[in-house]
Amino acid sequence: MVAFGHELGASRDMAISVNLRLVLRKRSDLTERHVDDEAVVLDTGSGRVHQLNPTAWFIWDRCDGLSSVEEIILAIAKAYGMEVSEVESDVIAALDHFREEGLLEP
Repeated sequence: MVAFGHELGASRDMAISVNLRLVLRKRSDLTERHVDDEAVVLDTGSGRVHQLNPTAWFIWDRCDGLSSVEEIILAIAKAYGMEVSEVESDVIAALDHFREEGLLEP
């Protein structure tokens, strides 16, 4: 099982460059399940289970093919009562992780 998620504002030092207008979509063949305070994404193709904390799930849920990266950043900043600058790198890191794990449409 792959676990993912960390507290907002606890960003690692990394420079990620991304087009903030980019709209991301989760793969349609994945299965999502909520278990207590966490959610899992099942990738039957690879046999992997990805465990997401509530923050990662919030971001994942907005990979709907409609929301841009910028809109996801703004939504999470508002939901958590934080400044965009405090959450931007964490959101981008989460989206980058989803992409690296092959969970997003190409």
